Amino acid sequence: MRQKRMRRKKDKMKKKYSYMVAMLAVMGIHAAVANKAEAKAPWADDNFLQYVNYSSSDSKVTTKRDYTYDEKNLQTNLQYKPKFSNNLALWPGSGDDGWALGGVVSASDLPYPLSDIAKLKHLKYRVTMNTRIDDNDHMILMTNGTVLERDKDSGDAGMAKVYTMTSQETDFIPDRNVIQFVLDDVNTPLSRIESIHMSVFDTEGPRLQNITLPNAGNGKFHLGQSLDIVLHFEEPVNIDASFELPMNTRKKAKYVSGDGTKDITFRYTVEADDMTRSDIGKQPYNQGKYLGIGTRTPSEWDANQGGDDKIGGLLPPNVKDLSDNPMESSTSGNPYNWKSNYDVNYNQSPGGASYFNQLDSLKLQVDGIVPIINKVDVATSTGTKYLKAGDKLTIKLQLDDVVTGTNGYIQFNNGKKALYKSGSGTKEVTYEYVVQPGDEGNELAYTNFIGNLGITDDFGNTPMVQNGYNPPLALASGEAICVDAVLPTVEFIPDTDGTYERQHSVKLNVVEKGSGLKGDVLQYAWVQSPDQSSVIWVTYGIMDGKMPAVSKDKVNGDWYVTVLMQDRAGNINRITSPAIKFDNILPSLSITPNGMDKYLGALTPTVDVTDEHAGVDDARLEYQWVYRDDEVSEANWLE
Repeated sequence: MRQKRMRRKKDKMKKKYSYMVAMLAVMGIHAAVANKAEAKAPWADDNFLQYVNYSSSDSKVTTKRDYTYDEKNLQTNLQYKPKFSNNLALWPGSGDDGWALGGVVSASDLPYPLSDIAKLKHLKYRVTMNTRIDDNDHMILMTNGTVLERDKDSGDAGMAKVYTMTSQETDFIPDRNVIQFVLDDVNTPLSRIESIHMSVFDTEGPRLQNITLPNAGNGKFHLGQSLDIVLHFEEPVNIDASFELPMNTRKKAKYVSGDGTKDITFRYTVEADDMTRSDIGKQPYNQGKYLGIGTRTPSEWDANQGGDDKIGGLLPPNVKDLSDNPMESSTSGNPYNWKSNYDVNYNQSPGGASYFNQLDSLKLQVDGIVPIINKVDVATSTGTKYLKAGDKLTIKLQLDDVVTGTNGYIQFNNGKKALYKSGSGTKEVTYEYVVQPGDEGNELAYTNFIGNLGITDDFGNTPMVQNGYNPPLALASGEAICVDAVLPTVEFIPDTDGTYERQHSVKLNVVEKGSGLKGDVLQYAWVQSPDQSSVIWVTYGIMDGKMPAVSKDKVNGDWYVTVLMQDRAGNINRITSPAIKFDNILPSLSITPNGMDKYLGALTPTVDVTDEHAGVDDARLEYQWVYRDDEVSEANWLE
């Protein structure tokens, strides 16, 4: 028989990464996913050949010698229909005839992510076989109709020598790919396939389909507020998690999530002094008219800020598909080569026609420059440090930027608040505290000056106090504010418990915890009626640590101590004690009979004693018989 030779085709493999998705080992096939140098498995199933379907029509092949073969003379150790099995063995059968085995694989047979529509558009595959070929035998490999043939080299001695056959890289056709193995002109049953290595290659890097901003809101972002920037690729990608996306504020958006998926999310948080607006002239912080990707020079501030002119130089080194192909980058002929050629439904979109970037369309602005409170003026309606019920304390804030808001307040250490009064829409905002009855606070202080002001600039930035400035809560003289809306009062402490006495002394326990008594004095008077309006007041000085006491005698009946006090805040109070009882009137006594001109042998007089206030002591009565009514000696009185 005529011996055929076929020169081995040079492997034109490009230096790209790939999926190695199958390997047929001796007596079978083993699959893996690899770049063109080492294994890399992106999915759990590691046998590519199991996705190839047996086809009886493709297992019937006519060679150039016009010999037609099928699988009848092919021995297998396991059933291979309807799918090629993992441990398929290809051995010659009996007789001199060769054999053929063929199958088909399409996109629907592949697992994810190989079946991803975008990836299918640039997949290639390759078959490498280790074969034993004996004299006069001929081994054939066909991939989508491309034929690779091999004979035993004429100079090789011995039987059934080992050779490697490698197909060229073949485009993977989503609808149908035909793979065929043929042994032609078997002379002895020694020629066979010992191993088959099948790889499917991802030959292009990922491209970007769009950039979206899911939490763009009203398009205005203030200090501390965050924006998510989602980059949607046409296929799943891996990203260097340490990569930070430069922004035109000269700050960076940090990677958040999405590694291994099509959506990579970065988060940009507005920092102090970030600025992308030009309407208020806060140079030199302004980096452009709106937020975008990429650091910019002043000459670029009027260009589109979204970042399409920067992306090609920023992302590709840091983004790869699951086959390790770097993201497509800008080229000299196509600066936007990184834009996907498919829309989100994977219809053809040449030149990235369906690509969009919401950073350009929504035109977000950021303002990280907060309003600064640089002066606080404090005033009272009384003109003094003291405030009573109804008096007012005003606190006026002066800022370096216009602010708005009408619902804020300033909290004090007495639990009360100064409420917003005026100034929204200006750089000067006033808060007012109207003192209510019962309010107290000897040294009024802020407990939360800045936290509840309720004012912001037009981007929502809340004010801050100028560095090093301590907002005062005192008069210009430095005197601390004293709130005293509690009336001074006094506790009366009599020397007896409501009994009639010839004289009384009453202690006055003054209760004044606020501003203190004006002049450190009070006024008092003894009156015969708690409602007595005409009073002659006596001024009494109060000495620290000593309790005033007032006395009264030589009067009769119910008397009252009334006290008039005024504290330094202007609170005036008049307080009158309970009745204090006096008795300086002698008891009244009558004797019956009270003398007569008739001599009697015995007489028993009746004595009647009365007292107007205190009453008499009925337990004892002292008496004495005397010879005349002017005898006053009581020495011999009898009880």
